[in-house]
Amino acid sequence: MDKLTEIMAWKRKEIASTMRPVSPRELSVLGSKMENKISFTEALANPEEQN
Repeated sequence: MDKLTEIMAWKRKEIASTMRPVSPRELSVLGSKMENKISFTEALANPEEQN
């Protein structure tokens, strides 16, 4: 097992008790609250690479 697989397996076990189903409606409500926020892609972008 490589290190990344080992870390991911541990994290899955670590958060298992806090996971819950999320409905499409709940995701939609959250999305509408976040409309003014930057996108996931923009959040990951390196500002130096955008020019």
